[in-house]
Amino acid sequence: LFLTRLRYVKPALNGDDLKIMGIALGPRIKEILNLLHEARLDGKVTSKKDEVELVKGWLD
Repeated sequence: LFLTRLRYVKPALNGDDLKIMGIALGPRIKEILNLLHEARLDGKVTSKKDEVELVKGWLD
C-alpha cells in the first residue's frame, strides 16, 4: 500500500503558503509540513482548506 499509494500523499500547502500565513522561515516550517503530512495520512485533513484551518488552529 505504501509503495503504491501512500508515498504519493503530500500536503497541499507548501513552505511558501506557510510564509504567507506569517510563519517565519526556519525549522518550524519543516515541522509544520511534517505534521500536515501526518494529518493527510491519518485522514484528518482532505483539502487545502482543511490544512489552512489546522495550521491556524496550531498558531492560536
